[in-house]
Amino acid sequence: MTRFLSALPLLLALSSAHAAVVPRLAFEQLVADSPRIVHALVVDSQVASSGEFLWTHYRLQVLDEVKGVVPAVITVSEPGATLNGISMQVSGAIVFRAGEEVVLFLYQTPLGYWRLRGSSQGKVDVADSPSGKRIRTASNQTLTDFLAAIRREASK
Repeated sequence: MTRFLSALPLLLALSSAHAAVVPRLAFEQLVADSPRIVHALVVDSQVASSGEFLWTHYRLQVLDEVKGVVPAVITVSEPGATLNGISMQVSGAIVFRAGEEVVLFLYQTPLGYWRLRGSSQGKVDVADSPSGKRIRTASNQTLTDFLAAIRREASK
């Protein structure tokens, strides 16, 4: 019983550590906190290890530099992958699919990896519609209007 009670704080900490809460950012804050914002097309992905972590690195063809100077191809990294029979899953990690068109709000980690600002908030899907490209959000805004709003906000 004493062993159980002494291990209880550790068990409680581990049970609550499986998911991180990412606060919702206002649009203005998302733009301000993202040194790079791009409209891009997902090309492919590759898995690699970095220390004890597995990462999935997604290569994207940049269609439009919305904020910041970006190369023609940028790599965005998300934790979690399967490599050599070993899997690492990370709650809240964002998955990209080859051929997917997106607008990404990015920041660079100390490791040099580009990551999504605000977790899932940092990835906005683009869809074709009869009236042209639209973003897949509650606003269902045209892609052109959305990118213009980002540029206006970034210039403030």
